[in-house]
Amino acid sequence: MTQFTDSQEKSATIATVSKSTIGTISVPKGRRFDIFNLWFGSAQKGVGIIEVDIYPSMQGRYVFNTDSAIEVAAESMGWPINISCPGPCTITLSTEQAAATSNTVRSMINYVDTTLGSV
Repeated sequence: MTQFTDSQEKSATIATVSKSTIGTISVPKGRRFDIFNLWFGSAQKGVGIIEVDIYPSMQGRYVFNTDSAIEVAAESMGWPINISCPGPCTITLSTEQAAATSNTVRSMINYVDTTLGSV
């Protein structure tokens, strides 16, 4: 078993109040991402949403941590979370903005990446 801490950041320009995808993260077969921190940011405040396809009943709704899409993790505390995502699965990061103004929306997750089984 191999483990290391990693992070991934996704961003998109969004101009609607409807639910919109910021980006997706694929967890490969034989790996597990244990997510422990989550950030969302945009000048147009709103709600960030994390979904994992293997957990259809998970709500995963969080208010934005910051009003800056540039320094998402640098100027705010992330949401401390605990979501284990064994692969294969897909993590989707989405948003519902407060207003339909075109803005960059950014999200970042921190996680422990574990290789399952023999290497």
